[in-house]
Amino acid sequence: MMFKEIIHYFRNPYKSRDTLKRLQWQKLVSMLNYAYDQVPFYRDRFDHAGIKPSDIRSASDMIKIPVLTKEELRDAGQDILARGHNNLAKLKKSTTSGSTGQPTNSYFTLRDWFILKFLLKYRSKRICGFYPIIHKVVIVNANPEEAVFKENKKIINKLFRKRSVSINQKIEEHLSVYREFKPDVLYGTVSYFNELKNFLLQNHIRWLKPKMIFTSGEVHHPQTRKDIENVLGCPSYDIYG
Repeated sequence: MMFKEIIHYFRNPYKSRDTLKRLQWQKLVSMLNYAYDQVPFYRDRFDHAGIKPSDIRSASDMIKIPVLTKEELRDAGQDILARGHNNLAKLKKSTTSGSTGQPTNSYFTLRDWFILKFLLKYRSKRICGFYPIIHKVVIVNANPEEAVFKENKKIINKLFRKRSVSINQKIEEHLSVYREFKPDVLYGTVSYFNELKNFLLQNHIRWLKPKMIFTSGEVHHPQTRKDIENVLGCPSYDIYG
């Protein structure tokens, strides 16, 4: 089953635009029906708005669906979980970065976790020219320094030539890692790379240019992207969301 999933998701980007639009709409309709039938929270939302999934017949009908806030998602409790999947111990949890406010939790089955956290993320990076194991990666995350130290000790991360640094560390400490590890790829938030860019400029530091940067967690505005690319000397790809 997983092998078929891999083939399916990696073939999709190379299909025609019309085929992708048709596939996108089919998946959207399927998702709306599932949410209404299986998730108490979404059924209540639709009923309160006086609509059914069958009322969404085109993209223009999407405006009928009421806007949902992260606060409402957090307040929904287990009503946000689909029927048959309300045992949190059997689900994988994903927490947002909290860059726009309080972090929000989402829960996934193992299959969906594999698709979301591995297949789709790897696919987007692969299209940009990233190859795991071949390219060395440094991930800038919000974990404490102790957690980052443990992550870097794991055999799987050494095998995939991946290293982590904490946003809580000083930029000077990150630069020491970059000089020693010589990463091909950096992954972090836009604000981090903006801070790194300013630090390099202010201190006239020669930069070991990576091959590419991936940003997430925050919106990447065009001018900010251009400024970061000019100083860091490599393309910056936004994979937010």
